[in-house]
Amino acid sequence: MPNNYRILIADDEPMLRRVITKVLHKAGYEVISVVDGTQALQEATNQHFDLHIFDQNMPGHTGKELLAMLRSKNSDIRVVISSGDDLNFPSHEEQPTGFLEKPFVLQGLLEKIAGFISG
Repeated sequence: MPNNYRILIADDEPMLRRVITKVLHKAGYEVISVVDGTQALQEATNQHFDLHIFDQNMPGHTGKELLAMLRSKNSDIRVVISSGDDLNFPSHEEQPTGFLEKPFVLQGLLEKIAGFISG
């Protein structure tokens, strides 16, 4: 599926961030990865990404906070939240495009990513 699709990954776990970045890059995606919610907001505001993958619990801004901020400017933006916790999303506007449960199982990850991008 990759055809110059751009993905922004924000996660404060260095090993997880590196593994996901490597897997997606090897599959042909262009990947930008950052370590916290502040950097994620800056990148998402200044560049176009086809998909955003945000850790729920990271410094700066949580995944849910980033989702709300970005959706307030663009309701069609694709945001996936990753977390090991169950999350509640109270309103339709705050629903993420998808959810990745931690710990990740790499088998099937690429199919999930392709599905999130294609809608």
